[in-house]
Amino acid sequence: MIAIPVARRDGGVLKNVNLFTKARLIALFNEQDELVEVLENSHTSGKTLALELIEMGVKTLITNHMGQTPYQLLTAAGVTILFRPGSTETGELLQLLRSNALDPMTADMVHSSKHQHHAGDNHSCDCGS
Repeated sequence: MIAIPVARRDGGVLKNVNLFTKARLIALFNEQDELVEVLENSHTSGKTLALELIEMGVKTLITNHMGQTPYQLLTAAGVTILFRPGSTETGELLQLLRSNALDPMTADMVHSSKHQHHAGDNHSCDCGS
């Protein structure tokens, strides 16, 4: 199963969001790129969201920002986390996935991009770390 955090549904189009934990919805696709389910994200931490996705059998996650804790949980469970450089629609992301145009997110990317949008060290973040 493939998971993509999304911000909203505009008609039939799922628009994605940058932050893993901030996504209002999680779109789940099967290996044939068919939409299986759209989950409401009621989690307040990346850790609990990551644990739910693992329990559901997600094998691939496409996102561009997540905290260290969910990253470690997901990779330890064998989930492939792919980095998307910008916001796009889920259909486009699935095409990029199938053409191998998405890079794996690495631990270095989590560290370097973590909290980059924050003004100072005392700002709290919901990205899941």
